[in-house]
Amino acid sequence: MDTGTNYDWSISSSLAGAVLPIGIYMQAPQSSFIGDSIIAGHPAHYSFLEHTTTTNIASTIEKQFGDITMYSYQNMGIGSQTTTNVSARFQADVLDSKPKLAIVE
Repeated sequence: MDTGTNYDWSISSSLAGAVLPIGIYMQAPQSSFIGDSIIAGHPAHYSFLEHTTTTNIASTIEKQFGDITMYSYQNMGIGSQTTTNVSARFQADVLDSKPKLAIVE
């Protein structure tokens, strides 16, 4: 097999079947969105704080905002959250990452 442009990645990975962790909390995003299912992106998208595989980032408010402003963003939306729930996690999920903008829904 050619090791240049025609490399067959599917059979050569030593990590086949492995799960690689990714960080869901960005360090110093320019903008941080927090709220309920509207911010999370339901029904087309669920934030990565929620346990689901439904993902359509392009449909989210955050992605559209990021495309317009070129700001990095953090989606901290969780479906069915109340004002009390959002308030309880605001420091850890938004303020501790020190964004330039915090958008609360």
